[in-house]
Amino acid sequence: MARKLGGAREACRRRLLCYHSMAYVIRVVALAGKVTGPLDFFLTSNMDAAGQIKIPIWLKSYNPETYGGLGKATWTLDIHKARRFNEVRDALDCWKQQSRRRPLRPDGLPNRPLTTFTVEIESAPAE
Repeated sequence: MARKLGGAREACRRRLLCYHSMAYVIRVVALAGKVTGPLDFFLTSNMDAAGQIKIPIWLKSYNPETYGGLGKATWTLDIHKARRFNEVRDALDCWKQQSRRRPLRPDGLPNRPLTTFTVEIESAPAE
């Protein structure tokens, strides 16, 4: 015979299950630095003169090796099409990913193309 959990205990169990199945997405907020490679027209057309993004735009895909190590990101207006990450740490690691093809910038610092943008890590909606 299955035992029913009490109300508070069951609510806690459900919150834990939801927490463990949570996914995260990266939303671009602004241009943070100098762009050395091609900048996506879709992104620039939704950016004001100060580099702030005017509407919610999420990362759809990213490859730091494209364009000879300058990186290429694709973006989406639909959060459901955004790249999903299991942990906040995974999203941050993607954002900070260093190009292997061109590991250093001309100034000697690590070449992390996506860090050209200020981003926020957000909870993804349920699928």
